[in-house]
Amino acid sequence: MSKPIGLSELIAEIGNERLMMQPIDQSLVSMNKRKDYNEIAFATEQDFDLNGTSQFGMVIWVDRDELTKARDKLLAD
Repeated sequence: MSKPIGLSELIAEIGNERLMMQPIDQSLVSMNKRKDYNEIAFATEQDFDLNGTSQFGMVIWVDRDELTKARDKLLAD
């Protein structure tokens, strides 16, 4: 059985210098409410071909207040 990997472990292994963050809020193209789900489209500068984007993208949802607190703490240090 494989060992589960936490998100923070994965990010630490890759290293901050090899990661890029793209806030979806600043890249929104459209938002649509559906009956059972919400549809969000966003734009990116990532290159792509028939196999997908050149870099792997991942969406991580976090409470806005928690993100603001964490960002403010890191910027104050």
